[in-house]
Amino acid sequence: LKQNGRVLAENRHFFCRYKHLELETPHLDYQLKKIEADTWQVQIKSDCFVKDLALPEPPAGARPTDNYFELDAGCERVIALKDLPATQMLTPDRLGWRWLR
Repeated sequence: LKQNGRVLAENRHFFCRYKHLELETPHLDYQLKKIEADTWQVQIKSDCFVKDLALPEPPAGARPTDNYFELDAGCERVIALKDLPATQMLTPDRLGWRWLR
């Protein structure tokens, strides 16, 4: 469901149970950018479909704008991590993404 080019909601239907899906191991490519004193932007892409991509433990109590979603191959998702201490540096290895395997 889109409005003015912005995705408001999405849904997928799989013709088998999740446990029977044969999913590839994704290669995640993400870039981090500090956009405010306490907010970082994360741009994330994958080379294949990723089911249930999650950020289960955001760093230092950060509030992600989205922390559980699916990602299509070649598509980009942009989220923000808010309320990080201004002095904290964020690195890719601290994000700890998880997904359905």
